[in-house]
Amino acid sequence: MAYNCQNSRILAPDQKFISSSIRTIKLTQKPTSVMVWGAITSDGRTPVVFIDKGVIINKEVYVESTLENALKPWAGKRFNGAHWVSQQDSALSHKAKMTSEWLKLNVPEFISTEEWPTSSPDLNPMDFCIYGPS
Repeated sequence: MAYNCQNSRILAPDQKFISSSIRTIKLTQKPTSVMVWGAITSDGRTPVVFIDKGVIINKEVYVESTLENALKPWAGKRFNGAHWVSQQDSALSHKAKMTSEWLKLNVPEFISTEEWPTSSPDLNPMDFCIYGPS
């Protein structure tokens, strides 16, 4: 007899061999979560920016809390005037015109949403190197 809850499995010849305390696994409908922002380069990463609980990331919040207050000062120190390129994923706040305008004024070069193929999965290093499978 096998009991399975996602990746937790208990194998036993009969249910009587399994303690009742571990037969039922309690799950929460809405687990605790945290939203963060970060950026990586070939030789380093930004400090992680924790987004306050309940904050909805729209274009104004994204530009102010992450680009202006985190990326700009970090990149100024990190690259010290050297050329660098910014690449984002396709989140709505990243694709917003306000965000593109900020990037044009503050970043030496960035990959715009027009340069991404349509209906293409994001080819974002953060998805593969930071959050993806190890």
